[in-house]
Amino acid sequence: MPKADYKDRQFENIQEKTDITQLARAVEEAFDECGDPRDPGRCIYPAWYLILILIMATMVGEGTAKDIAAWAHCNEDLLKEISKGKWGAPSYTALWYFLVRLTVGTLKELISQWMNKLPEGVRSKIYAIDGKEVRAA
Repeated sequence: MPKADYKDRQFENIQEKTDITQLARAVEEAFDECGDPRDPGRCIYPAWYLILILIMATMVGEGTAKDIAAWAHCNEDLLKEISKGKWGAPSYTALWYFLVRLTVGTLKELISQWMNKLPEGVRSKIYAIDGKEVRAA
């Protein structure tokens, strides 16, 4: 049976509908100091960057780690632009490794704190991010 398509076409071309630079800056400021559960010596991508990818991919309707990794790969030029050439698309394994070490409760709390700092007009446009969807991969 084919998989249902729950993608939100409103954000399909996220860079046209959202100020990506402002979003990236806000996410970096909010999550730069968050506790990173990974081994610091083995990390290529900072936690805030991976969380930004999770948020952006979720906004366009991706719901599994595999789909988020595929979205990142398809939008590698955008990700390189955001990171000023430092990073591109993380692999599925890099995303999965980060997600399995970050508890759903921690991710929910971090995102809730970030969203509470957003202006109401922006906050009302952000979708709920459900950790169970990400784990379904």
